Amino acid sequence: MCWTKSTGVMARLFAYSVVGVLNTLTDFLVFMLLTSGLGYHSVPANVASYSVGVMLSFIMNRKFTFRSSFYAFALKRQFVRFCAVNLLSLGMSTALVYFFSQSMPPPLAKILSVPFVLMWGFLAVRTFVFASPEPGDMKHSQWVEEADAPPIDSEVEAD
Repeated sequence: MCWTKSTGVMARLFAYSVVGVLNTLTDFLVFMLLTSGLGYHSVPANVASYSVGVMLSFIMNRKFTFRSSFYAFALKRQFVRFCAVNLLSLGMSTALVYFFSQSMPPPLAKILSVPFVLMWGFLAVRTFVFASPEPGDMKHSQWVEEADAPPIDSEVEAD
């Protein structure tokens, strides 16, 4: 489904949340396969499974949640920015868990941190990673046209 501006921010936030649940489940399942099924140590297994989750999240958010005919950045730059947002989200989550754990049990602190990190991540990914042009900006050559999406304006130049 291609989201339009009229679809609304709440629908995109919901889609972003669903993608988050799916990438978290994938992370967990890959982790379990690597540790329990294949006997990997937990640290490299966690790095590998988390990386798979981030890649799945990037692909699904790009293709569904923030799908656009034109993007402000090329695919490689989007992925680097997406990884940067995820690293900052991890730092934010860790700081919030540490702060909240001073006055409550750590599992509750973790749960309480989720809405803050979710909202920040959504806004960051929406504006910093998958930015798309406003309709009046379609003549600018900095916008990158997607090969699999129909062009909005045939006069637009792609980078």
